[in-house]
Amino acid sequence: MNRIIFPLLAGTVLLLAGCKKDNGSGSGTNPGQLITPRLVAAEHETPFTGALEVFPCKHGTTIYFGNYFNDRLSFFNALYTIFEGNVYSTPRPITLPIGEYNLIYWGVSQLQEPTYISGAIHSPGIGLNNDLSRENYSLREYPGADTTYYPVYDFVFAKQEVDIGAESISVSLQRVVAGLTVLLQKDDHTELDPEIASIDVLIGNIAEELDFATGEPQNQTKTVRFPITIDDNNMSAVNPIALVFPSAPNPPLTIVLKLKDGTIRTFRTVLNNELKANTKLTVTVNMGEILDSETTAGGFEVNKWEEKSETVNAEPVP
Repeated sequence: MNRIIFPLLAGTVLLLAGCKKDNGSGSGTNPGQLITPRLVAAEHETPFTGALEVFPCKHGTTIYFGNYFNDRLSFFNALYTIFEGNVYSTPRPITLPIGEYNLIYWGVSQLQEPTYISGAIHSPGIGLNNDLSRENYSLREYPGADTTYYPVYDFVFAKQEVDIGAESISVSLQRVVAGLTVLLQKDDHTELDPEIASIDVLIGNIAEELDFATGEPQNQTKTVRFPITIDDNNMSAVNPIALVFPSAPNPPLTIVLKLKDGTIRTFRTVLNNELKANTKLTVTVNMGEILDSETTAGGFEVNKWEEKSETVNAEPVP
C-alpha cells in the first residue's frame, strides 16, 4: 500500500485583485464597481487538486452576503476547480463590489492515494443573509437500525477578512478531517480463515458535525462504519483511506466479522490516540484463531503517520 503524506496543507490560495468592471443592476441596486479576483493555487507541501468554494460574508460577521453572478447578487457562492495547484475551470468566480468582506472557504481535496469512495454527508442550505455560524456539515446515517454513519470527504477550510479591490489576498487551506486505514492480518502471518464473508470497521467518538463558520468539530459521540476488503491471496484485509470528522480522545475501534454461515464475531479495543484533524492513523490488527471461541484476539498495533506506535489488547465480545 502506498504511503499517504499527512499532515498536509492542502494548498496556498492567492486571490489577486483583478481589474474587471461591471455596472450591472445587482438585484435592482447598482453595486458600483465589481471586482473579479484571479485565483492562483500555489504549491505548499503539495499542490491542491479539487473543488474550492468561497462564501463571501459581510465584514466582521458570518452573515452571508452572496456573490454576483450575471451582474446580479445571487445566493450562489463562488466555485473553482483546481488541478495540481492551477485553476482548471471557474464555474462561478468571486465577483463583488469593492469593499471589506469575511471570506469563508470550503474545499474538497482529491487525494492521490486510494480513498473510500462511498462517503456521504448532509450539506447546509444557505441563503442570502443567513448566519453561517448556525450552519454545519454533518454525518449521514446509514439506512437501518444500527445508528452508524458513512465516512466523509477530504474537507479543507479557511476564513479571512479581505479588502476586495485594495489588496492581494493569500489564504492557507487547512484539512479539517482525519484519515483512518485498518490492516487486518493473522498474528502468525498465515492466510485469513476462508469462512470470513465480510469485515466491517466501526470507529466511535467521531464528531457529528463541523461548524461551517469555524471548521471546528462538534458532538464527538457518533460511530462511523466502513468495510475492509480481503486481498486476492487471502493474507490480509485492508481499506482505502476512510476520511472521518475528528474524534474525542481514545475512540473505540470495533472489528465485525461476518462468517459465511451468518455468524457474527466482534472484536473491540480502545485507541490511545485521538483522530485529530489533518492526521492519518494506520491500525494493524493482528488476530489469532478467530473462529475458536476459546481463543482471545491478538494485540492491535497502532502506527501513526508520525511513526509512533502502541500496542493494546482486545478481547472478543460475547
